[in-house]
Amino acid sequence: MEMPRFWGSFLLLQALRRSAAVMTSSSAVQQANLRSSQTQDWSQVLNNIADAAYTMTITVGGETIEAIPDTGSFDLLVFSSDCKSGCGPVKRLYNKSASMGYEKGQLSNMHQYGSGSAWSMESYDIVSSGPMWAHHQLFWEVYSADMPILQVGDFQSILGLGPPDSSVTMAEKDAEEVRQELDYLRSLGEVTPAQEKIANNCFELAKAAKNARSLLTRFDLHSFSICLGAESGSPGRIVWKDRPPQEWPVNVFRTIEMQEGDGDLFWSAKMEYVALGAMPQGHSGAKRTPVGCMDGACTAIVDSGTSLIVAPQEAAWKVEEALEKWRALSGNCTDLSTLPNLE
Repeated sequence: MEMPRFWGSFLLLQALRRSAAVMTSSSAVQQANLRSSQTQDWSQVLNNIADAAYTMTITVGGETIEAIPDTGSFDLLVFSSDCKSGCGPVKRLYNKSASMGYEKGQLSNMHQYGSGSAWSMESYDIVSSGPMWAHHQLFWEVYSADMPILQVGDFQSILGLGPPDSSVTMAEKDAEEVRQELDYLRSLGEVTPAQEKIANNCFELAKAAKNARSLLTRFDLHSFSICLGAESGSPGRIVWKDRPPQEWPVNVFRTIEMQEGDGDLFWSAKMEYVALGAMPQGHSGAKRTPVGCMDGACTAIVDSGTSLIVAPQEAAWKVEEALEKWRALSGNCTDLSTLPNLE
């Protein structure tokens, strides 16, 4: 099967706000405030951080912390008060000495995000969100980070909400790549003890991923939805155990089909005919500008952990050309309402 073309990792915050849309993990975008009274769900507020990110409250070892719900990653990271650098103000961080259920693991890990990297140790504790809880839940206790946003962002955790099986797939892929590199170095007689140690840790991570149960699995979540407020600065809401999308009236919602097939490791959606709309300035000759996916469907990763739109270089160039024309028509950043819509 031919692999789909990725148009980029994206979260169209402004577009979703305009439509008051909701993103579900199973297949659709819906409105969370129109749930049936028969739905056995539970929702909680998403705090808006300067229109750039949303956080939700969880507890780890009885401590209340703010976590970014991230559909673009898979693991639970918690920034520790033992962090040696880059984790933000210590008074806000997770303090394992205050927990009765904390247990230290043996493995180390490194996670990379668009905002930077974090180094962590395998750990276990009681994790809960409202009425849902998981005893002896695996999480990664961060002891060092290179993420500048932590110095100003009001969060102490990243809660990965990506497809649970993808964590195993990615760990196995990483282990195979390390194995091939190690075999090559051995053939040259250039393997050092430090390299052997790093490789063995990677192999153990792949084994551990097979046995680990994600928080989504421990919470028995088969669907969830995320609703982003329509107004700038307004909060959002996440609905756990929301109704399956197929149970909602078709004529009520503007939906985006979600999937995790076709070789994708992330929640994704099909995109076609991506373009910038005509500039809403009344200038004659303003036309719709094609940007990408004009000759067939592309696959876009839906990532609730970022407010950025990441696209192929050719698409970015076309957007830049459109912005140059906008500037030439006296456009400036004091009034963003004159920018064309991304359609």
